[in-house]
Amino acid sequence: MIITREIDYALRILRHLQHGMASAAEIEKTQQVSADFSRKILRKLKKAGIVEAVRGSRGGYILSVPCDNLTLWDVKVALEPESMVNRCTCDDYVCENRDKSSCGVHRECCRIEALLKKEMKSSSLTEIFGL
Repeated sequence: MIITREIDYALRILRHLQHGMASAAEIEKTQQVSADFSRKILRKLKKAGIVEAVRGSRGGYILSVPCDNLTLWDVKVALEPESMVNRCTCDDYVCENRDKSSCGVHRECCRIEALLKKEMKSSSLTEIFGL
Protein backbone atom coordinates (compact mmCIF):
# COMPACT_ATOMS: atom_id res chain seq x y z
CA MET A 1 0.00 0.00 0.00
CA ILE A 2 1.44 3.36 -1.00
CA ILE A 3 -0.80 5.66 1.05
CA THR A 4 -0.73 3.91 4.41
CA ARG A 5 -3.00 4.74 7.31
CA GLU A 6 -0.09 6.64 8.89
CA ILE A 7 0.32 8.82 5.78
CA ASP A 8 -3.44 9.36 5.60
CA TYR A 9 -3.49 10.52 9.23
CA ALA A 10 -0.46 12.75 8.64
CA LEU A 11 -2.31 14.41 5.76
CA ARG A 12 -5.30 15.02 8.05
CA ILE A 13 -2.99 16.56 10.65
CA LEU A 14 -1.27 18.79 8.09
CA ARG A 15 -4.60 19.85 6.60
CA HIS A 16 -5.68 20.91 10.09
CA LEU A 17 -2.41 22.74 10.82
CA GLN A 18 -2.57 24.80 7.64
CA HIS A 19 -5.14 26.92 9.48
CA GLY A 20 -2.72 27.69 12.33
CA MET A 21 -1.34 26.26 15.53
CA ALA A 22 -3.25 23.46 17.24
CA SER A 23 -2.72 21.27 20.27
CA ALA A 24 -2.30 17.54 19.88
CA ALA A 25 -5.58 17.06 21.76
CA GLU A 26 -7.43 19.36 19.34
CA ILE A 27 -5.97 17.54 16.34
CA GLU A 28 -6.87 14.14 17.79
CA LYS A 29 -10.46 15.22 18.42
CA THR A 30 -11.15 16.99 15.14
CA GLN A 31 -9.28 14.57 12.88
CA GLN A 32 -10.32 11.33 14.60
CA VAL A 33 -6.73 10.18 15.14
CA SER A 34 -5.85 8.30 18.33
CA ALA A 35 -3.61 10.08 20.83
CA ASP A 36 -0.73 7.61 20.55
CA PHE A 37 -0.84 7.55 16.76
CA SER A 38 -1.10 11.33 16.34
CA ARG A 39 1.80 11.97 18.71
CA LYS A 40 3.94 9.38 16.90
CA ILE A 41 3.16 11.07 13.56
CA LEU A 42 3.77 14.55 14.96
CA ARG A 43 7.19 13.42 16.27
CA LYS A 44 8.13 12.14 12.81
CA LEU A 45 6.88 15.33 11.13
CA LYS A 46 8.84 17.40 13.66
CA LYS A 47 12.01 15.36 13.07
CA ALA A 48 11.59 15.94 9.32
CA GLY A 49 11.28 19.70 9.90
CA ILE A 50 7.69 19.86 8.64
CA VAL A 51 6.14 20.94 11.96
CA GLU A 52 7.39 22.68 15.09
CA ALA A 53 6.30 22.09 18.66
CA VAL A 54 5.52 25.24 20.63
CA ARG A 55 5.75 24.80 24.39
CA GLY A 56 3.57 26.41 27.01
CA SER A 57 -0.06 26.60 28.02
CA ARG A 58 -0.96 28.11 24.65
CA GLY A 59 1.42 25.86 22.77
CA GLY A 60 0.81 23.16 20.24
CA TYR A 61 2.04 22.32 16.78
CA ILE A 62 2.51 24.63 13.85
CA LEU A 63 3.72 24.12 10.29
CA SER A 64 7.40 24.86 9.68
CA VAL A 65 6.88 24.51 5.94
CA PRO A 66 3.78 25.89 4.20
CA CYS A 67 1.56 23.36 2.44
CA ASP A 68 2.40 25.16 -0.83
CA ASN A 69 5.92 23.76 -0.45
CA LEU A 70 4.98 20.22 0.61
CA THR A 71 4.00 17.23 -1.52
CA LEU A 72 2.74 13.73 -0.85
CA TRP A 73 6.31 12.59 -1.45
CA ASP A 74 7.61 14.82 1.37
CA VAL A 75 5.08 13.34 3.78
CA LYS A 76 5.80 9.79 2.64
CA VAL A 77 9.56 10.22 3.10
CA ALA A 78 9.09 11.84 6.53
CA LEU A 79 7.04 8.91 7.77
CA GLU A 80 8.27 5.95 5.75
CA PRO A 81 11.68 6.59 4.20
CA GLU A 82 12.02 3.06 2.87
CA SER A 83 11.07 1.92 -0.61
CA MET A 84 7.44 1.76 -1.68
CA VAL A 85 7.65 -1.00 -4.25
CA ASN A 86 10.24 -3.57 -3.21
CA ARG A 87 13.08 -3.63 -0.73
CA CYS A 88 15.50 -4.28 -3.60
CA THR A 89 15.14 -0.64 -4.69
CA CYS A 90 16.77 0.54 -1.45
CA ASP A 91 20.39 1.62 -1.91
CA ASP A 92 21.77 -0.60 0.84
CA TYR A 93 19.88 -3.77 -0.16
CA VAL A 94 22.01 -6.71 -1.27
CA CYS A 95 20.09 -9.31 -3.25
CA GLU A 96 20.96 -12.89 -2.41
CA ASN A 97 19.82 -14.12 -5.82
CA ARG A 98 21.15 -11.74 -8.44
CA ASP A 99 23.21 -8.65 -9.11
CA LYS A 100 20.96 -5.58 -9.40
CA SER A 101 22.38 -4.64 -12.78
CA SER A 102 21.29 -7.94 -14.36
CA CYS A 103 17.90 -8.29 -12.67
CA GLY A 104 14.81 -7.46 -14.71
CA VAL A 105 12.61 -7.44 -11.60
CA HIS A 106 14.87 -4.85 -9.96
CA ARG A 107 14.83 -2.67 -13.09
CA GLU A 108 11.02 -2.82 -13.28
CA CYS A 109 10.61 -2.03 -9.57
CA CYS A 110 12.93 0.96 -9.97
CA ARG A 111 10.96 2.16 -13.01
CA ILE A 112 7.65 1.91 -11.14
CA GLU A 113 9.06 3.60 -8.06
CA ALA A 114 10.42 6.48 -10.16
CA LEU A 115 6.97 6.99 -11.71
CA LEU A 116 5.29 6.93 -8.29
CA LYS A 117 7.81 9.40 -6.92
CA LYS A 118 7.27 11.74 -9.87
CA GLU A 119 3.49 11.64 -9.43
CA MET A 120 3.66 12.10 -5.65
CA LYS A 121 5.82 15.21 -6.20
CA SER A 122 3.56 16.67 -8.90
CA SER A 123 1.09 18.56 -6.68
CA SER A 124 1.48 20.60 -3.52
CA LEU A 125 -0.56 19.73 -0.46
CA THR A 126 -2.40 23.03 -0.92
CA GLU A 127 -3.53 21.85 -4.35
CA ILE A 128 -4.47 18.43 -2.98
CA PHE A 129 -6.40 19.95 -0.06
CA GLY A 130 -8.30 22.08 -2.58
CA LEU A 131 -7.41 25.50 -1.27
